[in-house]
Amino acid sequence: MEQAQQLVFTERAQALASDFTTVSLYQILLGRDPENSFVIEEAKSQPIAELMRSFLASTEFADFVLTPIREGQRLRHELTAPAPTLAQRSWITSLLVLPPSQEKAIASASTWREFLSALLVQASSGYQFDKMSSEYTVGRIEECGVEGIRGWALRVPSANSPVEVECFIGAYWAGRAACSEQRPDLNDLFGCEVATGFSMRFESDAPIDKFAGLEVRLLDAQHKTLIYGPSAFEFSDANQSKYIGLVHHKLATIEWQVAELRLMLEGLVPRTDV
Repeated sequence: MEQAQQLVFTERAQALASDFTTVSLYQILLGRDPENSFVIEEAKSQPIAELMRSFLASTEFADFVLTPIREGQRLRHELTAPAPTLAQRSWITSLLVLPPSQEKAIASASTWREFLSALLVQASSGYQFDKMSSEYTVGRIEECGVEGIRGWALRVPSANSPVEVECFIGAYWAGRAACSEQRPDLNDLFGCEVATGFSMRFESDAPIDKFAGLEVRLLDAQHKTLIYGPSAFEFSDANQSKYIGLVHHKLATIEWQVAELRLMLEGLVPRTDV
């Protein structure tokens, strides 16, 4: 990524990196903390500008930032916070000479994706990021249990373009499914022919025992990119209550089975205290 060298840095960015600036660059640009104190000490021998250039040109940055943005995938930044703080945005813009329009876009970003896309317009020199779509997405989760969810989804006005549904439980990816089931009732309602129904089984390691909110996102089935724009995807309180109740029932069943197994094992092991 040689284009990263075209960044214009402020005088502030010419100072040597400190503990704070090094950790901040890791968190803002790579979405993680430094591996250890030795990495921080090594980074502190470089000016902030050079350290930032090296991050932007790294394979890790390409794999975990550029690729997810291009393909509409979840950013690992989102595992720790939904968006950069005001202090983080102000600090990173203080290191760069930016046009007013770009500064405004960075300052108003409400998510990591929006922030990084606005920041990287200059850093990537022409890299084409997904643009916000004017399309409208609609859908509903009609059944929800410990094994997965069922429902329907489509986008308007491109109602004949198939979509996929991606599900997260808290910050954890829970699964993806294509809308491949025909729903004549919805076809008549929305005037489309594309399949709109989906059935998704949760991944085996999805943390259903730590339910922290179910998030559903729609993707373009052909390009595998997120569909942006207004959304009317419904997940009713009644469905959510049912979901939580099923989880609690499953946990209670597991706890009972464990207790029975413990009693059985205690019966098989000879006692040594008599």
